[in-house]
Amino acid sequence: MNFETRRLARLVAVLVATLAAALTASCSSSSSTPEDEVRAVLTAAEAAAEARDTSDAIALVSEEYADDNGFDQARLRDFLRGYFLAHPSLEVLLRIESVEFLAEDLARATIMLVVLGQRSTGIDDESRFAADGERYVVELVREDSAWRVRRASRANR
Repeated sequence: MNFETRRLARLVAVLVATLAAALTASCSSSSSTPEDEVRAVLTAAEAAAEARDTSDAIALVSEEYADDNGFDQARLRDFLRGYFLAHPSLEVLLRIESVEFLAEDLARATIMLVVLGQRSTGIDDESRFAADGERYVVELVREDSAWRVRRASRANR
């Protein structure tokens, strides 16, 4: 897997984690703040990404989704299917660095993400494992009272 593919895979893991967890946040208590809801989405993301459920994840992507790789919602869905097929197991370690609100229904979170994956190579050696860590900026928008990912990109260093 070349560098660009690994970088894209990490970005996808961020999206999957954030998206699959958004359902959890949308069901949270009505007394929670928007920041609590966004943090709940991101905190629950570690377990959600490990579930590798493309259908549930992509249902939580905004129809307006776009990223620096030229992915829209449909291309992201197709990429996720292939990524999950190639990686039978994932472990995601996520740290929330900041959450800010650009508007009432628009949040931006900066996260540090480490994805540990096992490639489906058929070879029983250490080369089948991959571990990469990077900082990302995730933009979430509240649509119909649920937070959805509208954009995710690698943070500038």
